[in-house]
Amino acid sequence: MSFTSKSFRKLFTLTLTSALSITGAIVAPSANATPAAPTITQLSAAVTGATAAVTVTFVKGDSSVPAGYKYSTDNGVTWKYCDSSDCRWTSDNRYVRIDKLSSENNAMRNGSTYQILLQACGTVSGQILTDCSGDSPLVVYTVTSGSTSIATATISTDTTIANGASGVSVTITGNDFKSGIATSDFTINAGTTGLTAGSLTFTDSTTVNIAFSGTADYGTITFQAKTSAYVTAPSGASNTVSINVPSGLPAAPTNVDSSSVTGADITLTWTAPANRAGAATTDYIIYYKVSPSGTWDTFTATASTSTSRVVSGLSSSTAYLFKVAAKNSVGIGPFSSDFGPVTTGATPTVPETPTAVSAGSATSSSLTVTWTAPGNNGGATILDYKIERSTDGTTWVSAATGASSGHVVSGLSASTSYYFRVAARNSVGYGPFSDSSTAVSTSAASSNSSPAPEVDYAPTITDVSKLKVCARGQENFVIRGNNFKNATVSIDGVQVSVKGKSDNVLNISFGETTAGKKIITVSNPAGKATIEVEFKLVDKTAFKVFDIPYIYKGGSFEYQFEAFGENTYRITGNLPDGLVLDAQNGIIYGVPTEEGKFNFVLHADGLCGNDVDVIKLDIDKAIPNAISYRIKFPNKKNKKIVGTEQFELKKFLKMVKEISPKQIEPVIYITGGSPEDESDVDSTSAKDRRDSLCDIMINQDVLGQTVLGLFDGEEDEIEIFVYWPVVR
Repeated sequence: MSFTSKSFRKLFTLTLTSALSITGAIVAPSANATPAAPTITQLSAAVTGATAAVTVTFVKGDSSVPAGYKYSTDNGVTWKYCDSSDCRWTSDNRYVRIDKLSSENNAMRNGSTYQILLQACGTVSGQILTDCSGDSPLVVYTVTSGSTSIATATISTDTTIANGASGVSVTITGNDFKSGIATSDFTINAGTTGLTAGSLTFTDSTTVNIAFSGTADYGTITFQAKTSAYVTAPSGASNTVSINVPSGLPAAPTNVDSSSVTGADITLTWTAPANRAGAATTDYIIYYKVSPSGTWDTFTATASTSTSRVVSGLSSSTAYLFKVAAKNSVGIGPFSSDFGPVTTGATPTVPETPTAVSAGSATSSSLTVTWTAPGNNGGATILDYKIERSTDGTTWVSAATGASSGHVVSGLSASTSYYFRVAARNSVGYGPFSDSSTAVSTSAASSNSSPAPEVDYAPTITDVSKLKVCARGQENFVIRGNNFKNATVSIDGVQVSVKGKSDNVLNISFGETTAGKKIITVSNPAGKATIEVEFKLVDKTAFKVFDIPYIYKGGSFEYQFEAFGENTYRITGNLPDGLVLDAQNGIIYGVPTEEGKFNFVLHADGLCGNDVDVIKLDIDKAIPNAISYRIKFPNKKNKKIVGTEQFELKKFLKMVKEISPKQIEPVIYITGGSPEDESDVDSTSAKDRRDSLCDIMINQDVLGQTVLGLFDGEEDEIEIFVYWPVVR
């Protein structure tokens, strides 16, 4: 082990630069952006015989660095890229030299006239230029030896237009505008902005203002000055400048209405606002309050672009007001006008008791049961009636389910007296049973009559194993109820496999299906019963890979044991004291109060399956506080740690080992050690003493993460400072 008091490192940077005067091929692109169109200011022809190479001087449209240029010599009919054989451009983006026509593999001819355009392009892929600007102002050029300056028309604007702005005025700047300039001297394309150009105000030869009517919607408006806009007509129309109207808030929905009202729910509908904001509607916000003076509250629901929503959780027999606003990426737009009041219905209850129950029309195996409907249906339509029978007026069994009075109850025993009672059902459930009828007997069986046939009674469903089901398929889905003996089961009309059944329990299985709410129907020849179940398409339950962080006694711990799918979590076995499990999200957290190795089983009980994993927590010792120890050298000439000092030092190092956590090495600082007459940095005595200390530490198997010599201790004294680097 050795110590170094100081170490130095020096970094050198070598910068290489190079410059190219003419770029011979398309170069690497700048950012993937579209530059503004350049403007040609001069053409210079180098005539050789009958042909010429023409250097085109231009001004860039903005400060971006293009990836390359395209040119046309026939007013945009044909285009070529600037490359080494046809065209070259300078690295400072000021010149393009055209060696070949854009339409053919020949140079320009001396004395001929050409219509020249340039485009600056922002992106190159191979030899393909994309993200190109609009055309430069057209230059009609007759090839003549020497330089020809181009009178060009260039305009610009710094005006911005906010979405929803009205009374817009756009300032256009340029040069040599004529005093009689009018709006008709500009080509203006308002696009989807909804603005209409109006009067133009001439300020001076460099500035005009154009007024617009209308309210600004999302879109782009462009301006180009015609040659007629100038005192001296340039060679062509100016460059085109544009103003982008940004995305804005959506407008208010209209035609808010209600389509359905119950005791606790009101279904609202509305018409979506026209999407002129430039950003698609992502949700609708519904406010509601008790009419007329309640406080507005927000109805919380999953984001949806549907123009219909069921507002639930309302109080019965209460008048409400509603208003709706659209939301997009910019924010929430204005609310619609208040709609309402709409009054919820009274909360329905179960029906009252049927009356006047009686039986008659006896055969040896049947009786016809009649009754009078309840005087109060509970506020909801009666769906059917449940009939029960008894032979003693005390013990009752289900006999049949009928839609109306006059139901024939079959499957009875001959010459047996029966009592009957009836209960009515609406959407809330069954009401109380009626008083029993008087006893009525079936007739005697004839000597040659056959045994009464087995009779089916309409099934009823009391509950199911889950109201939320995995849409990926289910092996064991349990339905409980009555009269299931000869029943079949379907889901939204599609029959499924029944694995096992009794008169009270059905066990079904089904394959993968679509998500959504579905109706499970249990049917037999006497009737059917239904229940609504939600099918959800989620991942199959499986634990993810765990990377459990370091945990120690007395230290705060929190870790989420994640699993795919929609799950709840539970543990078999015992968690270490101080830790608890959040069953909803699988987080184990707390401050452990004991150390050691702990194993327990973590279960993920999911909508689409289950998974288990054995969790092993190795809880380390508590992190000790920092400690220090001083060694005094009574003999200034002594360079070794011997005798009592060595004995006490070994006791200290043994204590360090005993209190150190298993997974945290101590950081050990050693300072001092030099005699009074020697400097700390250069003292060979201090080095020998520290080396002696290190040897003892090695022999005692005590090694820290770092051993640093700070060399600023007291003379003839070494201090050892130990700490364990964990944030407490």
